[in-house]
Amino acid sequence: MKKHYKLGIVLLWMVLIYFFSQQTVNESIRLSSIPTMVFTNLLELLFPNSVFEEEYIHHIVRKLAHFTIYFILGVLVSYLLNVGKRKRKKIVFVAGICCLLFAISDETLQLFIYGRGAQVSDVLIDITGASLGILYVYVWKRYF
Repeated sequence: MKKHYKLGIVLLWMVLIYFFSQQTVNESIRLSSIPTMVFTNLLELLFPNSVFEEEYIHHIVRKLAHFTIYFILGVLVSYLLNVGKRKRKKIVFVAGICCLLFAISDETLQLFIYGRGAQVSDVLIDITGASLGILYVYVWKRYF
């Protein structure tokens, strides 16, 4: 039963990622504009004499969102696969392949959404986030 619960959480997270990916460009920009505004205001508070270009910060916020959601996916997939007496290195490899294939399919589906497109750089950011999530679980299970 515990494995089914973990699988359900992973699938729900994947649905959430697909939901974000299926938004039009205008919906996506609107959604990420709130964290951009918060982050810009925070930077202006911390560095009052500096000027920050909101478009550049918006780009960073969107890329951080890619990284973060795939970091969480890497953690969730690792926990899902970490059942029984499987070898840790095999879990790391399989989890990485699963996250990579999902990132590629996610970007490919964006080709069919108005104003969106597939970017190799986004897949690289996604797999970097997922890999660090997988590594986090690997280190946590090994040393704690």
